[in-house]
Amino acid sequence: QSTDGICSTVIKCKAAVAWEPNKPVVMEEVEAAPPQDGEVWIKVKKRKDAHNRTTDDE
Repeated sequence: QSTDGICSTVIKCKAAVAWEPNKPVVMEEVEAAPPQDGEVWIKVKKRKDAHNRTTDDE
């Protein structure tokens, strides 16, 4: 981390990743580069498990 409080190192974190359209997302450990101009990192401290609701349109 730099002296001005801006993180300048790559971090490892968990992320929800969508590899293909219309497929479920998967939780994976990824490496995230430091934010560029106009970008931010957001840390989620709490989460509530949500139930995935699907409908059958056929």
